Amino acid sequence: MAASTSCRPTRACSPERITPVGDHRWEDFEAAVYFWDRKSRLETATDRALLDVLRTWLAKDWSLQGHLIVTSELFAQQVDMIRLTDLQLRFAVEEPDKPGRYLAYE
Repeated sequence: MAASTSCRPTRACSPERITPVGDHRWEDFEAAVYFWDRKSRLETATDRALLDVLRTWLAKDWSLQGHLIVTSELFAQQVDMIRLTDLQLRFAVEEPDKPGRYLAYE
């Protein structure tokens, strides 16, 4: 598998590990969607294709009260790719036993 996704309820994340950017509230979002691509596939821009498909699928087929797209800040290519979209940074999330922070975009 070249790419993977994971979706989980935002309530599964401990609030003390979340830093909002601006006046956003984590509890206003129902799901946090993580996705990643194998390093060997980065040159093919599979991560951008996956992001586009995920956004369309979430908007069309899910009745969420809001969702966040999440990536590791250590994954610079993916962070840069997301910054080129209309998604806006809403939260920084620290997860126990994982290096770096995760960045959550709406």
